[in-house]
Amino acid sequence: MRTVLMILLWALGVSIVMVGGFHYEKILNLLDRIGKKTNQNHPGKPAPSDYRIVRFSVGVFLGIIAVSCFYLTSLLTKENKEPEPTNNNTYQTPTPAATQKPTPTPKPQATAKPTPTQKPRTVVGTFKDEYGEEHNIYEDELIDLKELSPWEAEDMFGRDSEWYKDWAEAVRWRSDFNDLLVDWLTYDPVYLDSTAIESVSAVYPFDVLAITFVNHPKDLYVYYDIPYSMFNWLAEAESPGQYFNAHIKGQYDYDVYKNYFK
Repeated sequence: MRTVLMILLWALGVSIVMVGGFHYEKILNLLDRIGKKTNQNHPGKPAPSDYRIVRFSVGVFLGIIAVSCFYLTSLLTKENKEPEPTNNNTYQTPTPAATQKPTPTPKPQATAKPTPTQKPRTVVGTFKDEYGEEHNIYEDELIDLKELSPWEAEDMFGRDSEWYKDWAEAVRWRSDFNDLLVDWLTYDPVYLDSTAIESVSAVYPFDVLAITFVNHPKDLYVYYDIPYSMFNWLAEAESPGQYFNAHIKGQYDYDVYKNYFK
């Protein structure tokens, strides 16, 4: 509605200016005719002073109307605009306060652990792989000694080393030592060219000797507390049967494992 009123006032002011400018003489002539009829003192033609007053009055009246229209239009235009901020009273749109994130609690720094001083590695033995290359065996890499077989211990440490002696001592404490010993004795026996003894075997450094006889091939005879050296002498004797009868038979304790070889 306010916009329509602005347009009408603006059009009215423009119309008055246009009518006053283009039809000013016609308006004056109309006023002259009216003045002739009403002027009793000067019949026929109005006085020049009267024309000046009339012309001036008409111009002022039209100007006032046009200026009033333009002024009202400017007032309506200002009401439609938002108030502009001034230096003294700055107009600011309120903004919502930003939500402040909680400050994370700093984590305590982990105390650096001192780097342990690396101790020199102790070589306890050597072994050869399948290609014949020799490798060192370090103390920190050893498995449990009592889990080694005699051949593994001998390959790793050698029979004359302290580690081999430690292995022999550790394996004696196994609960199944006797069963293991019998298995080791039959693992790789030495077969003899004899009519009495079929094979012999021993496990260093345990003082035991295993013998199988030709007459009893399924039985295993195990002799105890017999020096390991006697195994070599028996295996190398010209007549193993005679050596057995002269140096072993009846002189050492033994056990017979019947039908051990099935």
